[in-house]
Amino acid sequence: MLVAYATMYGSTREVAEVVASTVRSAGVDVDVREAGDVKDLGGYQAVVLGAPLITHKLHKDARRFLSRNEKMLEGLPVALFALGPCKEPHDDAECGGTAAGSSTQRLRIWRGCGLSPRNCSAAGSTRLF
Repeated sequence: MLVAYATMYGSTREVAEVVASTVRSAGVDVDVREAGDVKDLGGYQAVVLGAPLITHKLHKDARRFLSRNEKMLEGLPVALFALGPCKEPHDDAECGGTAAGSSTQRLRIWRGCGLSPRNCSAAGSTRLF
């Protein structure tokens, strides 16, 4: 399994490492690599991609990863996680009751996405730190 990630300041890499560790504990071989460094998906039976959201878009390296590997990803199980700050006042409940202006990171789990966000439904979120 490949856990690929794009990151600006390292937090998405940290989450990717936790995802990989969790999967490894189930006995699965996992590689963790920066999305921009992945040139070939051959040999992988599943892919997890993580990225920060920047102005409501996935990090450019994650978008490039998806575009570059679109055909190969269509034949593999794919999971995606995205991290973003909770800063709006109306996000207080969603962000675990943190004060507005904080930078609490959350992992939101989406089901049924394929590679199209229009097909997604929120399954919940988990406070990371």
